[in-house]
Amino acid sequence: MAATRESEIVSDSISIESFRKNMRDVIGRVEYSNEILEVQRRDKPVAMLIPLKIYDMVHEYIAEKLEEHEDARLSAIAFEVMENDEFSDWDEFKKEL
Repeated sequence: MAATRESEIVSDSISIESFRKNMRDVIGRVEYSNEILEVQRRDKPVAMLIPLKIYDMVHEYIAEKLEEHEDARLSAIAFEVMENDEFSDWDEFKKEL
């Protein structure tokens, strides 16, 4: 197994065939060594194996960014509505969202 990506994030690569034959060992390697492995089919990347704790961190980060984006979008709508004086009460405004 040789690293194929220039990124320092990917620890190594493994063929699908090798993964199938050594699944228990490969998953243990990812889980306990915190390695990120690229799975390849015919020398082309098709999947990544990452430790669950890294997945959880990435998932949390993305959720936070999406929430920030949604907050910013709603704020922009609210400011636009206030500037245009389109709604006279909060309940009416909420219905439009």
